[in-house]
Amino acid sequence: MSNVKRFFWLTVGLGLYVWHTQGKTISENIKLSKYQPPPRIAQLAKSTRMTEKGQRLFYLTNPQIEPKGSGLISCKKSSAQDKGSDNTNTLGCYIPAKGIFILEVNDQRLHGVMETTAAHEMLHAAYHELSDAEQDALDIQLLADFDQLQDAGLRKLVGIYRQRDPGVVSNELHSLLGTKVANLSPALEKHYQKYFQDRSAIVALSKNYEQAFAQFETKAQQLERQLLSLKASLEGLESRAKEHRATLDRLDPNRRDEYNQQVNTYNQFVREINQQSQAYNQLLRSYKSLSAEEKSLNNALTSGTP
Repeated sequence: MSNVKRFFWLTVGLGLYVWHTQGKTISENIKLSKYQPPPRIAQLAKSTRMTEKGQRLFYLTNPQIEPKGSGLISCKKSSAQDKGSDNTNTLGCYIPAKGIFILEVNDQRLHGVMETTAAHEMLHAAYHELSDAEQDALDIQLLADFDQLQDAGLRKLVGIYRQRDPGVVSNELHSLLGTKVANLSPALEKHYQKYFQDRSAIVALSKNYEQAFAQFETKAQQLERQLLSLKASLEGLESRAKEHRATLDRLDPNRRDEYNQQVNTYNQFVREINQQSQAYNQLLRSYKSLSAEEKSLNNALTSGTP
């Protein structure tokens, strides 16, 4: 091959390489120059302390806030076979060909859930843009950090992903560890610094809404223990009252002192049963009220019509 031809093909190859590596960036810059994030979308990026790179990835997906009752149709229509898509999270999803969709949650008790969802889905977009080699290297670190975690809830969630589709586990870990785990290995912390100025901010937001459910669970367990204890006490009192009533029925009413003493004892049992029954019913009302309030929280996190 002559030097002229060699130079020609070298120039063509270099041109193609530059076009491939720079064309995407140029196209994205043009897209971003025309994009003005809605106030709520911009606030999500700000609240989660996204870096310029994190915001860039987030805005490039043209994130949409889906109102409650929408059913997150866009997420449900995404194919389970789409590489990188996350259609198992009812709070939102990332669909590479369409963007990020976030469920609108206005319940103040759940402050932080939309922010956590936004950050979670942005990290899916970040993982999606990595090369296969970069993903493979990152996956090793993600799994190493995950294996050290004692968080039962997180381990259970990842177990569900493994059962549904083992191929998405690393992608999900990338979003879950980045938004929910306070202390990670230096290598992962350095990785997430590309996307968050202060990752502790998003972890705190995630813990905030999770704590709302944890408090309900703790209170419910406490009430359940009290109800079981009172029920056992009531059953014991009723059994003893029944025995005293049987003794009373066998006594000769003419033996006044003994008879009156047994009547007084029986009446005391009745009073205690009434008092504990009132306490039990009050606790039961509290438990039902707590269950209704927890149901309202769960309802706030569902995409269907209330």
